[in-house]
Order: sequence, then C-alpha cells, then structure tokens
Amino acid sequence: MSNSVNIGTALPRLKITRDPILARPAFLAPGMLKPDALALNVMTDFRQVTPITVDGGISIDQALQHMIHSGVRLLFVTGRDARLIGLITADDIQGEKPLRYLQAIECKDRSCSRRDVLARNIMTPVADWEVLDYEAVRRASIAQVVATFKATGCRHLVVVERPPEPGRCIVRGLFSASRLGRELGLGVDVLCMAKSFADIERVLAHPHGECD
Repeated sequence: MSNSVNIGTALPRLKITRDPILARPAFLAPGMLKPDALALNVMTDFRQVTPITVDGGISIDQALQHMIHSGVRLLFVTGRDARLIGLITADDIQGEKPLRYLQAIECKDRSCSRRDVLARNIMTPVADWEVLDYEAVRRASIAQVVATFKATGCRHLVVVERPPEPGRCIVRGLFSASRLGRELGLGVDVLCMAKSFADIERVLAHPHGECD
C-alpha cells in the first residue's frame, strides 16, 4: 500500500508589472468612531494580536519595564506550565498595592523593599476577574462598553469566548479605556464623566465642555 500523498496542483504565479504598494492596517483618525459603532472596532482581538504575558515570578519593576518596552499597560500573568493565573496593570505596580503587600506580610526589615514584590503578589487572580462574554460584545455598541467601564470603575475589560462544548473558556480580547478614549478623540477622564449615550455625543460635539 502506497503512503504517498497527493500534494495537489501548484498555485498560479503572476508577474508584477507596476510598482507594488504595501498593505497597511485600516486606521481611523481619532474622533471618527461614534458611540453607536460596534464595540468590536475598539476591542483588541487576540485572534489577531498576540497577548503579552509575563511570568508571575519576576519582580514588579521588571514587569513594568516589560510593559514600557511593549507599549502596553496590562500584562497577563502565567504560572507553572504557562498556565494563565492573573493579570497585572501599570496602575497596580505604580499605585499602593506593593506597599500594602509588604505591610500585609509584616515586612519590617530595612532590606525589604518593592524589589522583593513579585508580579504574582499583587496581580488580580483569574478567580477575581469580572469578564465580558464575547457573544454579547459581538452585538454591543461602543456606548455600552463605555457604560460598562463606568459601572466597574476598571480601566481594562477582559472578553472571554465560551466554546459550545463544556470546558475552559478562551480569553478572546481586551478593552482598554485609554484606547477607547483615543479612538473617540476624548481623554479617559472626560469619557468616564459621561453619564449616558446622549451625554457621550454631547461631549464629542463639545469636547472642551464639562459634564454635568
């Protein structure tokens, strides 16, 4: 019995007769997106962009440098066997969390400092995440995402995809309040002051005005 495999027909080849143009990602200038546009327009989709991870055993200062070099403010934290165990943000590292951790373990030694704080010590563990369902996000508007940021007080929202068969969910994407503000042409603080769909549109129409 032959084990040979039919590799099929070769694809046709072409000759380039004029100067080619490199394809570029689609880009919308700040302010072009409107609140009623689909939320997927501002979601970082991990089917298209590789999520950035960090080992939970590295120091928080190393994690912060990794963020700076990668141009992000959130890292997913992994443990043994590259298992996803949490996430850490720049606000976690630069805020009060490191000090609170050192106080919690009663670290009173003068040699004990933030250098001893690891990413896994101050991360938000998976069990504490409040996530969005991709199926709901797929039909949602940007205005609804803004409302969700306001309701949670978070700067990032994780989106998960639940496979039809029982099992682990898939972390499909991420919403960032800072990216959302850029896409809408608004600062994050201004964006978070809006109270409704109409209020968002009013702020967009008068970006230098104040929210009530």
